[in-house]
Amino acid sequence: MPNSQSDKLAVRPGASLVNARIQVAITDKILKSIRNVKPSIFDNFTDQRDGNVYKTVKIGDQVWMAENFRYIPHVYPANENGGIWVYGFEGKNVLIAIEEENYKEFGCLYNWETAISVTPKGWHLPTEKEWSILIDSLGGMWEAGGKLKLLTGWRNDICHEKPTNETGFSADGCGCRSIFNHYENLRWVSYLWSGTSINNSTAHNTYLNYMDHYAAIHESYKNFGFGVRYLKDIIS
Repeated sequence: MPNSQSDKLAVRPGASLVNARIQVAITDKILKSIRNVKPSIFDNFTDQRDGNVYKTVKIGDQVWMAENFRYIPHVYPANENGGIWVYGFEGKNVLIAIEEENYKEFGCLYNWETAISVTPKGWHLPTEKEWSILIDSLGGMWEAGGKLKLLTGWRNDICHEKPTNETGFSADGCGCRSIFNHYENLRWVSYLWSGTSINNSTAHNTYLNYMDHYAAIHESYKNFGFGVRYLKDIIS
């Protein structure tokens, strides 16, 4: 009478070779997927001027702030060109402004000159080239946006392509303060300044929207109020 335990352990001729090949194929597939993924590395940065702590993320060789900047030494209503605004806020009292939900969720809006001037030590406003490196590394203008955008903070109820935020960059729909002296496009669009000036009036910015995975560099007037994501300086 055959031993039942031995029967369970018995292997058909050639089965070991087949199993080995299957295992090699699975291992090779896993290794290929690992090689194709550039995992993000997260950390924190504390702005010593006000104690605000920012999440940061390393994507490729770049270290970005993973949330919008919110340094606010002063604030102005939309109809005044003060350089710093909080979406929807129409006063000048900083203590009241920092209690606004839009400040807590979306940070501040800055004109270009102010975005340059309030840069924390060790960071800089990313150049047009540095934004391009990020966008190109994530598949270009028709793919990068989905990998950069938060799953919330957008009008996702009517978007055509859902974001994944797989990079951890966590872009939100911060909208803007327009040169027409009012706030526009909250949760519809993200405008983020570049440090590259074009002329006395305009500079580059990066644009993302709620509808799809589009992310591209545009030209805008420096008097607009846009969101800011600083890039960490490279220490050689």
